[in-house]
Order: sequence, then C-alpha cells, then structure tokens
Amino acid sequence: MARLRFKPIPSDKPIDIYEALVAARRLQLQPALSEAVGQIGVADIDKELRELVPTDALNHVAKLGLRGERVFPVPTILAHAPPLIGYYRMLLGVSKKEFGDSNKLGYGPWQTAEDKGEIPSRLEPYLPELCRAFIAPLVDLVRAMDTFDDRDLSDLTLLTLGPTLQGGRNNVIGSKASRAVFEALRSHVEGQTITFDSERLVRFETPDGRSFALIEGSDPDVRVDLTSPLGDEVPLIVVEIKGGEDARNAHNRAGEAEKSHIKAKLAGYPHRWTIMVMKGLDRERLRSETPSSTELFEATEVMDQSGPDWEALKERFAEIIDSAPSA
Repeated sequence: MARLRFKPIPSDKPIDIYEALVAARRLQLQPALSEAVGQIGVADIDKELRELVPTDALNHVAKLGLRGERVFPVPTILAHAPPLIGYYRMLLGVSKKEFGDSNKLGYGPWQTAEDKGEIPSRLEPYLPELCRAFIAPLVDLVRAMDTFDDRDLSDLTLLTLGPTLQGGRNNVIGSKASRAVFEALRSHVEGQTITFDSERLVRFETPDGRSFALIEGSDPDVRVDLTSPLGDEVPLIVVEIKGGEDARNAHNRAGEAEKSHIKAKLAGYPHRWTIMVMKGLDRERLRSETPSSTELFEATEVMDQSGPDWEALKERFAEIIDSAPSA
C-alpha cells in the first residue's frame, strides 16, 4: 500500500490565538466580568440594573439562576472596566470593525475606550445611554433564547471573538511584514550617506547632494519622499505590503492595495508598489486587480532579501532615486 504523505501543519497560528484568548479572558470575557463585579460589589450594580433593564427580562434571567450583569451592561461596570464593552458587544455578535466603523454602527469613540481601557471624561455622562443601546437588543436576545445558561453566553462571545482574534493575528502578520520590508529597504540605502537613522525613519543623501526620507507608517506602510532644502517632502515611492499567505484571500489583499494606491495617486506618488505573497498564484490576474500599482513584487523574496524580485526591486529603486529631480 502506498504511503500517504502529509504536509506539516504549523503550530504558530494556534499558539498566537491561544495567547490572545488568554489576554481576552483577563479583559473581556466572563472571568474579567466576574472579577469586576467582585471589586465593585453588587449593590450599585443591582440598582442600575433595575433602572435600565425591563423588569420582565431581568426576572427571566434571575429565574435561570443568572445575575443580570451576565447579560446586561450597567454604567458602573463599564466605568470600572471599559474593555468589558467588548463582552456585551460580542454577546450581540458585533465585531470590532462593525462596531467602530462610521459607515456601519459608528461607535468609534466607544471602540477606542474598549481598546485603551479608559473612558474619556467627555464620554462618561453618556454611559447610561450606551448601556441602553446595548440593553434593547440584548432583551430581544434573552427572549429569543428563552432558556440558556452561563455556558451559552460564553459560547456566544467566543463565536464573535474567534474572527476578531484571527483579524488581530493578521494585523500582527502585516506589521511584521511591513517591518521586514522596511528593514530590507534600510539595508539597501546603507551605501548612501545616512544623515538620520531611527526605528521608522531614515534620511539619506546621494553623492550629488539630493536628500531622501525612507519612512515606515501605517497608511501607507512605507514611503520614500524627496526632501527639499527647505524641508518640504515631495512624494516619490509609496509601498503597500500584504504579508498574508492565505491564497484564498490574495485577491482581497490585491483589492485593498488598490484602494490605498488610488489615494496615493491622488496624493501625488508617481511610483506605487505592492509587495505581497504571490507564490503559486496568477501574478497577471493579481496585477489586473490593482491597476494603480506601478510595480508588483513577491513579499517573501523582499523580506528574505534574496531572489529575482528582490534584485528587480533594488534595480528599480536605484533607477527612481537616480532619476529623481532636485527638490
């Protein structure tokens, strides 16, 4: 009988997600809620529950042997532990992106409070209204579930948390890719005269005295600007970096790069590069999905500083720097 061969399954993904889950338990899941209630005490919580939650819904939860705050938020709890905004958000199946996006639910300031663990003083007077905004659909949820227990509530939050953890991991992957590409470009300009060097900014001069800035940011990921003697920066190269390796989402990543490059084009960048993982994919199709990209390079080769695309990138970079006009 022929022996089956199985590809090795990497362990980094479940380890990353497990570590994120442990952090979420401390901040946003039921263990964090229990700890907050223990520190606050139930007197103020019960008073606010009676004020904000319809009596029949509160009584129904009590008949199931559950305390009301397991389902319904109150100002005292959220003021004490702002990350618990996420617990009630996840009970309703609302992702971070949907919650904070101004084009969707538009709770951006509250999403920031959840992330930072701090509610600005300007928002504190609106905590009761935020709780009411959560409570109304949570009452509908209670009535729809009818009979449920703590585990059901926990599972509901985990179902929403899962994609969030994966999204967070994707952001980490993207950040690592951006850092690796920036470091690759930093190594490439080391032959020039470096006038300033920091973690995210390198200023360098060419032999003819022209000055450039290599900058790592977030949107765009990396850019190169020509610097005038007066300190003005002239747009030159902008780089979008997509480090994800999931082939199924490659076309989405190309579309995201296109959106960024449309903005970069409007901002005056003549050279708009996309660096993404393309091995095993149809490069020409990807190129067609981001027509605003003037160059497309394989991310793994650029990050490893080895291979045809890395050599092509270095050559193209040198051509652009050499032909850049004096600012």
